[in-house]
Amino acid sequence: MNRKQLKINRFGECILSDIDSFTFFAKDIHQKYLPHPNNDPDVYSLLFKWCWNGYTGYGQIDFYRSNSTLCNIFGENESSITIHSESKRQQPNGRATCSLYNDQSLKPLFNLIISKTNLIPTR
Repeated sequence: MNRKQLKINRFGECILSDIDSFTFFAKDIHQKYLPHPNNDPDVYSLLFKWCWNGYTGYGQIDFYRSNSTLCNIFGENESSITIHSESKRQQPNGRATCSLYNDQSLKPLFNLIISKTNLIPTR
């Protein structure tokens, strides 16, 4: 573990700067929406757990199964990551847990996770 910290406005950038310390595993992959004429049947959700330099959390990534790309339509699909830390190195604001939704700084990280996951639905 190195001494890098997650910065509240640069989570994706911080993790990608030391990607070798990032580990994750997929917990579930399922179709995002129930069958309905107005719903896109190609949108799926990937639920995962992760850890990086003493930080842990879980996340959800909405993606298009047909081309394995991030589906991040604001207000509709909410890719997110939750961060938990009991580290003494956390930011001075004292928040031990927080969540980010549709944060653009996470897009490269989410795309990396998608690319390294077998996207076969688990249910």
